[in-house]
Amino acid sequence: KAVEKQIKALEKEKDAIQKQYEAEIKALEKQRDQVEKYWNDRIEQYKKANEELERNIQLQEYQEALARANATQVKVFDQGRFTYQSDPNAVDEAQQALDDYQRQIAQEEYLQALEDARDRELEIIDERIEKLQEELDAKMEYYEEQIEMLEEYKEYLEEYYDDDIQYVDNDADGRYEELEGLRDVTNIEEEGGSSAPIITV
Repeated sequence: KAVEKQIKALEKEKDAIQKQYEAEIKALEKQRDQVEKYWNDRIEQYKKANEELERNIQLQEYQEALARANATQVKVFDQGRFTYQSDPNAVDEAQQALDDYQRQIAQEEYLQALEDARDRELEIIDERIEKLQEELDAKMEYYEEQIEMLEEYKEYLEEYYDDDIQYVDNDADGRYEELEGLRDVTNIEEEGGSSAPIITV
């Protein structure tokens, strides 16, 4: 019985240590997720800023190309005489390139807006799930503690009453032996015998 108590005490100590380490690990994992999210957000912001800068530079180059095409004068024979005017082909190509790039930017911005809206909604749902999980863990821990306390109380009662039962059993055995001894003496006396030793001279 003493060995069983030692085993139970060690198991209880082991469970307590395990819970402590699991709680610390869970807290570190949560902290790690927060740190990872923080740096990922900063990296994403930096990438978006660079992409925005590159788009603006590219857009400016297309606008400058269109301006140069409009400003560049070529000698054109028109209505029986030579005149200087912008090259319509060059202007059209520059304008088309600018329009295509602006359309590409609009598509990318619209797609980014959709992705941002999706991420915001998913983040809200993830936060709700995390909160519910924390509440569930807290409730489960409470019930486990209550059950553990009841089990310990049950073991205490069992040990307490086991000792009482053992005492009663031992007492009953002793009384039974006393009664058996008295019964033997009574039987001898009824048969006319004597329990006293016979002394001869």
